[in-house]
Amino acid sequence: MAKGNGISSFILGGLIGAGIGLLFAPRTGRETREFLSDRALEYWDQADDVYETGREIAADAYYTSRDMAAEAYYTGRERATEMSDTVRDKIEDARERLYDAVNKANTPVEEAPAPSPAPAEVQAEAAQEQAPAPEPAVTSVPAE
Repeated sequence: MAKGNGISSFILGGLIGAGIGLLFAPRTGRETREFLSDRALEYWDQADDVYETGREIAADAYYTSRDMAAEAYYTGRERATEMSDTVRDKIEDARERLYDAVNKANTPVEEAPAPSPAPAEVQAEAAQEQAPAPEPAVTSVPAE
């Protein structure tokens, strides 16, 4: 059985049942029409109330989210400005330190005394002075 046939059969059955119910109703036609009209107005009023409630909730959500977004924007903007100022100050401090270091490096340096020899070099020189001089090597020449 196809879906379309099942749904249309269901709707058709509902309409037939409603028609039979109206035919066997204990009220007259006028009373039934007034009853249906009153019920339709009640449902219309309920639908209108639901619509208005939904519209108010949607409007509240819109204004609340708009206010939160504006607050987040201004807070973020303020924080970004603070961080930008902090970075700018740090860059300026680094620039001043670099400028001072360059100026200090460009100043003439007084001549410093020659560095003293390392202790190992001093001991090596002392050992050479105390060591006896090597004797010349004598080579014998065979007699002819």
